[in-house]
Amino acid sequence: MFISMELVSGMNLKSLIRHRNRIGEAEGRDILAGMVRGLSAAHGMGIVHRDLKSQNVMVDDQGQVKLLDFGMARFLG
Repeated sequence: MFISMELVSGMNLKSLIRHRNRIGEAEGRDILAGMVRGLSAAHGMGIVHRDLKSQNVMVDDQGQVKLLDFGMARFLG
């Protein structure tokens, strides 16, 4: 079993916060909602990420949130 990831153009969440100094409340909610959707999809397939941190959350150029680095993930199956 393997996981293949797309090449995403954008910034990870840590870099985005440092670059802007702050993320607004509405955008923060959107980012969090994207993270929850991604984790929910992974969990629905029996995958636990195990390394969720700001460096592993990417916000692409269109504002979509992507979860990165499933290298420590576990399959519950």
